[in-house]
Amino acid sequence: MQILLLALLGYLFYRYVYPYFTDRYQTIDDKFNERRAAQQKELDRILDKISNTGIDSLSKNEKETLERMSKR
Repeated sequence: MQILLLALLGYLFYRYVYPYFTDRYQTIDDKFNERRAAQQKELDRILDKISNTGIDSLSKNEKETLERMSKR
């Protein structure tokens, strides 16, 4: 019975408590890498759209994003 209770408490800890603490303590590098990956994903999406339908199919926002990223 005690082993079952201990297993249940361990499961609840790793299911609900542990993710709370690991997300709060992200390093600056982790946040930078997440931002960089999201930007790269957006750039890839825009370039795929250009490849498939041409540059004239881009919205104003997409053109601004492409211009901003090309200046880096």
